Amino acid sequence: MKSDNLAAQIDVLEATIKQLEAKVRLTEDIEAIKKLQRAYGYYLEHWQEEELIGLWSHRPDISVEINDFGLFKGWEGVKSCFHFEDHYPAYGHAKKAPPEYLHILIPLAGIVDVDPDGINGKGRWYGYFLGAMPREGQTRALIGCGIGKTSTSKQTASGNSRNCSGARLSAVRWKKDG
Repeated sequence: MKSDNLAAQIDVLEATIKQLEAKVRLTEDIEAIKKLQRAYGYYLEHWQEEELIGLWSHRPDISVEINDFGLFKGWEGVKSCFHFEDHYPAYGHAKKAPPEYLHILIPLAGIVDVDPDGINGKGRWYGYFLGAMPREGQTRALIGCGIGKTSTSKQTASGNSRNCSGARLSAVRWKKDG
């Protein structure tokens, strides 16, 4: 009789361990997506082109869309979108931000969902943008807000890392010229 009770207790404990392992995996996936979103903002703010591009998957279906900048598809499109030399020809195609460049992206109210398969996930956040950017020989102040969305997928055989597979940034910007 005691052995039956012990076997039942072991079954309950094994089931509990499986549930807890699933919760840990889900929590780790959510935290990985949040870290990816924060890294995106940080690398963009600090003009860290290689690190920013490195966040992206090499899948052929990846894309990034920025509402007033365009839609960039595939690996070459992502590299083109974040190839900062092309953005500031007036500064000698600088690899680093000009001194008067200021870009602060403040992500707020993030929501993360992981698909039941544990492979794909989505993150959404609302954010504020503050910037000072050189345009037409003058530094322009920009203030904006918008919604960012990212799609992610696990990329390694062991499933222990995540990369962006898509991003869409929709923003309303208020400009103060002069």
